[in-house]
Amino acid sequence: MKIETAVSREEFAAAYLDAVGSSQNAKDDGRLISDRFVGTAYGIYEKLIEGSKKANLTAILSPDGVAQRHILDSLIPYLFLEKREIIKDGVRIADVGCGAGFPTLPIAAFAASCGTSLSVTAIDSTAKKIRFLDSTAESLGIPGIAAVTGRAEELALPGGEYREKFDVTVARAVAPLHVLLELTAPFVKRGGFVTAYKGREDEEKDAAEISKKLGLSEPEKIAYTLPSGDARTFFIYEKTGNTPAAYPRAYAKIISEKQKTDE
Repeated sequence: MKIETAVSREEFAAAYLDAVGSSQNAKDDGRLISDRFVGTAYGIYEKLIEGSKKANLTAILSPDGVAQRHILDSLIPYLFLEKREIIKDGVRIADVGCGAGFPTLPIAAFAASCGTSLSVTAIDSTAKKIRFLDSTAESLGIPGIAAVTGRAEELALPGGEYREKFDVTVARAVAPLHVLLELTAPFVKRGGFVTAYKGREDEEKDAAEISKKLGLSEPEKIAYTLPSGDARTFFIYEKTGNTPAAYPRAYAKIISEKQKTDE
């Protein structure tokens, strides 16, 4: 993979401001273009370029790509949650399968720039990505982030430190929706919310049965489009009951069970 060279702050800011201005969901929120947040967004971009020279963090490294598909695509759903008062002072968020730090880094940085006090526990099984995220947050002074290396299906087991301890989970992982729900719902306390960033709306049907077993409501679905034309669906499930002790199952078990039902 060709490693990009970081452009100047001015060039990145131009790409980011153009993305925000072209987004129907973001263009009217002046907080997204504050000098403080744009400066931090550039810092995230710059660190991503530097880090990608040492490790395979992400294939999306162009200024436009980072601005739209990492920064803006992390924040549009944040605005949806904020509008519904799901995001507010004191909220505890778990980013399950955080990868190189999206949405953790943008949402923690944006919240801080707005004066919102929240905490984000970023979870991923790949140690190099967790090290990058932790180092980036510390270097840029982004508060409220705890980075944890581990597998979601192990960290959320009954009796564990993270079982049903969070108000909200977020997940942008590429796994199917039914898999994401089983891996994330056990982290959320009753009355909290399980959310998923997805590209396809029709995944809901495959997830309907497991969502009920996990103690989740019918989802609210919010469709939006990035300036690039990429379509997204953001799912919001309320946790109306406790997750049974049988969940989450091992990842291989989740996948194999679904394959059997599809045969």
